[in-house]
Amino acid sequence: MSEKLSINLDDLTLGEMDEFEELSGIKLSDIDGGSIPAKALIALVFISKKRTDPKYTIKKARAVKVTDLQLGADPTPAKPGETT
Repeated sequence: MSEKLSINLDDLTLGEMDEFEELSGIKLSDIDGGSIPAKALIALVFISKKRTDPKYTIKKARAVKVTDLQLGADPTPAKPGETT
């Protein structure tokens, strides 16, 4: 994967939250920002990618590297002249 897959938990629909809990076996509210089980990451990748590719599979989600993920809100790009 060449670009980061951004996953924002606050952007999930209720249906996606339900699917996440079914796939991972844990409640979304149980995710601690610093410690996310592999099963939960796989479920999040699968659900996120399915939005744009309905044929995306769990098998493909399992192949995604952790370094290809960006969890949390999308970073806001700096405006011209601003420093970050």
